[in-house]
Amino acid sequence: MENHDVVRAHGMIDDPAALRAMTAFIYFMKGAMLVYNGEEKGDAHHVPLFDKDPVDWNGDIDLTNLLKRMHEIKQLPIMAEGSYEAKEVRKGVLEAVHSLGEGEEEKQLIGSFNTTGKKQAIPTQLPEGIYKNLYDGSSV
Repeated sequence: MENHDVVRAHGMIDDPAALRAMTAFIYFMKGAMLVYNGEEKGDAHHVPLFDKDPVDWNGDIDLTNLLKRMHEIKQLPIMAEGSYEAKEVRKGVLEAVHSLGEGEEEKQLIGSFNTTGKKQAIPTQLPEGIYKNLYDGSSV
């Protein structure tokens, strides 16, 4: 999500929950993920390309565990081999779907990302059932 050409994510997103959701969404997207210097610690300041910029490891935001878990999810074959679609289902709520196979054989990996920073119910088109939250292993 970050690089030397743009403002840091935390420089644009003040709310820690919204920052975590947007970081998870970016990691969930199809393709390679780059973690920029200090992004895992929620650094908010902009870094010019050729300046030395040590990471503040004592910051108040730590995205390390989120990034580790999202990396594990990113290794699932469906993330690389399947098709991908993302859309905003309501203001600040993003849904992304990785699909692989067809008909009865189709598998889907669906991510819902509430980037508002506010708790809310997120309606889906999924059939009634129990689903697994791949981030924390809970049933939803």
